[in-house]
Amino acid sequence: MEHISYKGELVAILIRSYSHGSHPVTAPGEVLQMMTIKREAGEKVTPHLHVPRERITDRLSECLVVQKGRIKVSLYGDDVGPFTVVEVREGEAIYIRSGGHAVQYLEPTEILEFKNGPYEDDKRMI
Repeated sequence: MEHISYKGELVAILIRSYSHGSHPVTAPGEVLQMMTIKREAGEKVTPHLHVPRERITDRLSECLVVQKGRIKVSLYGDDVGPFTVVEVREGEAIYIRSGGHAVQYLEPTEILEFKNGPYEDDKRMI
């Protein structure tokens, strides 16, 4: 995992590979909880459920999981241009914790996008 910071604040986490087992990507207090999970055939997770409770968040975070293809993600802070650009390839993911971003599709691409909800169209162009 590669942690990407801007002005001392964690902005994104790039996930390029998985280690065996269950490993947290995000800290317990983050608005989007992520783990990498890599298991062998025959391993099991015991039956369970998650107890409903109120969850309040103050920002939208999202994760892009590239299933097929390649993308270029530009990450923005509060300045004029992007502070870094990363390529995310098939089988990789990027967790965008805060700040702005832009995505360029480098080839035909399929992505799963996850974000905390409820989602409202609240985009502000930068």
